[in-house]
Amino acid sequence: KLAALEAISCFISSGVITEAGRGRQAVSEIIDAVVKCKFIQTDFAGDEMVQLYLVHTLLQLVTPREAGACARDCLSDGDYAAILDFCLQTMLSTGGVKRALMLYQEAERTVLAIARHLVALQSQQEGEARGEQTLLRLLDYFVSTVRALAA
Repeated sequence: KLAALEAISCFISSGVITEAGRGRQAVSEIIDAVVKCKFIQTDFAGDEMVQLYLVHTLLQLVTPREAGACARDCLSDGDYAAILDFCLQTMLSTGGVKRALMLYQEAERTVLAIARHLVALQSQQEGEARGEQTLLRLLDYFVSTVRALAA
């Protein structure tokens, strides 16, 4: 299970995935495969490691220093939504339980990386004064999403 995720991680960090060619399609397919990954849980520690690596793979796609050349530039709005949904579901499923704390924190880091990126993009487009308003709207979206998922 982990070997395939490690291979994908190498592709992301090496900078092979760029906007040129089929980069957008590759990124969308990676995200689709990760968020739809299903497996029968048999060993808690091993299964948690797989879940942690799934979230880490998504974090690599949204973090500039880990995204290689431009993997993050290949993300569409739908990709961001799928990553957010997956990470918020993961956070809710762990509930911050101590034994799954690493998984919770990795999902949280991914959500925060997306929030920072989207706020930075919005600030560049609208100017610094509107950046704070954008952050508040984004936080409101996260809160409403978490509430909807918890219901």
